[in-house]
Amino acid sequence: MRKKIYGLFLLWTTCITAQEVKIGVVSDPHLHQIYLKEATTLAPFYNKETKTFEFVRSLSGQMASTRLFNENYFAFRQALTDLAAQDVRLVLISGDYTDDGQALNLKATQELLTEFEQRYGMRFLLTNGNHEAVNQLDRESGKSDFLTQKGAVIGVYSAEHLVKKKEDLLYPEMRELGYESMYPFIQNFGLQPRETDLFYTTPFQPFAYESYKKGQEFRLTDRKYESQGVAYFDFTYLVEPLDGVWILAIDGNMYQQVNETTYKNKSDGYHQIEERMYLLHWIKTVVNEAKLRGKKLLAFGHYPLLDFNANQTTALLDVLGKNQFQLHRVPTSETQLRWLETGLSLHFAGHMHIHQETVKKHGDLELKNIQVPSLAAFPPAYKIVEIEEEDIDIQTVELKEVQHFDALFSLYQKENTQGKYDEFLQAKNYYALTKSHLKYLSEHRFYHSDFGDVKWTVYKEATSLDAFMPPEMLASLTKASLREAQRLDFKTLLFDLYLLRNGSDIGRKEIDPARIELYVIWNQWITKQEERSDLDKLIEIMVGFF
Repeated sequence: MRKKIYGLFLLWTTCITAQEVKIGVVSDPHLHQIYLKEATTLAPFYNKETKTFEFVRSLSGQMASTRLFNENYFAFRQALTDLAAQDVRLVLISGDYTDDGQALNLKATQELLTEFEQRYGMRFLLTNGNHEAVNQLDRESGKSDFLTQKGAVIGVYSAEHLVKKKEDLLYPEMRELGYESMYPFIQNFGLQPRETDLFYTTPFQPFAYESYKKGQEFRLTDRKYESQGVAYFDFTYLVEPLDGVWILAIDGNMYQQVNETTYKNKSDGYHQIEERMYLLHWIKTVVNEAKLRGKKLLAFGHYPLLDFNANQTTALLDVLGKNQFQLHRVPTSETQLRWLETGLSLHFAGHMHIHQETVKKHGDLELKNIQVPSLAAFPPAYKIVEIEEEDIDIQTVELKEVQHFDALFSLYQKENTQGKYDEFLQAKNYYALTKSHLKYLSEHRFYHSDFGDVKWTVYKEATSLDAFMPPEMLASLTKASLREAQRLDFKTLLFDLYLLRNGSDIGRKEIDPARIELYVIWNQWITKQEERSDLDKLIEIMVGFF
């Protein structure tokens, strides 16, 4: 899918006319290192045939999560390989590049990106997500659901006091790293300028474009702000890697100190952005300087700047309440306006694992927030931004075929899951795998969490939802749509809802056209009614996601 935007940036000039610039945008790969060569304390994971330690999370664990833990290891590599094949040499990664910032996963990220830089001449620019620097400082941690070669599920932890069962193991590399400790692993991917960069700065230096000298050092100790008497790191930066193109990487992580060693991440929705007004003021300066110099400015960060629910958030709040459907992660209207007032025109975000776009206008200002899907969930996809003269072309590329996506299936068969995940294990490609994963989540997690209220019971117990449709409407349906109406149950409807919310036009392609027609006609009848049931409101929301 391609979307072309004409004249989006009034600040653009013809700085870049000689050649087309292609930039890849990847989000939320959640890399976990599943293959270890030397890990003597992890003997139960040793595969004698491959002579590697298969450090794999259990299938039951990842089927309960909103992201995959294991197969995305292959998906991340495949996405980078595909980008290289499409002559994309500059790639932005908008956070959650690791699965919780453990030492082994940061090292794996460093090795993977370095490999592609050396092999293809690629350049990577990244920013942190909530799964990097989970805590401002290093934190002992681990997971309880690793799968051994014999099919047992055990825990692996970085410290003795976290061990829960006698079978659990210690592995120091499971420690989650804070800002200072993670910095050496990622500093080459945007946190320090390169000799080829034409300009580089952060919110903590004077904006001095004309006097910029290559080779300047931007010390980690100088990249801090203070809030409520506590100093916090900020990895935000601006870089000009190509003549005329400015890339703004926003570190959206925000913390609240709980005690001397613990910090709560409170980044969702930028709800306390007023504590970082220095950042908004600096971004406004960046926008103005870009206009002044005719630079093309692309911003990316982990967290959405705008509502990401296709303008359905108010309706969702009415039907589900603020604690469901991840509605707490939507920025308030005041916060959205703060971002709009910076003057930013285009921002790529992750975090939500969805494929959606939002535009907000205020006076002469217009901000477009593009949600980049996760490589670890449905729909697995990435973006390619093509810049040529006054135009920007944004293409969404679905990741369907992934080499070795089924490499762990034989190991999963050893886990005692009693056939619960057969559909997942029968997937023919990675795209189908993620769709199966979302279906399982919608039926076994969201069905109970987002729609656990007793008011939904009457619909859950119904064999078919046609009993709640107007008889006159049913009489007007085509044979195909009537057939869909007669076999539509609540679980099918919810899966369609999540396909649409998570996948937008990609998700819509996965729904039978006759059922799409049913929803549209049903909604038309609903709009004629003075009173609407909760199910009616849900149908209106679904059609709003079309």
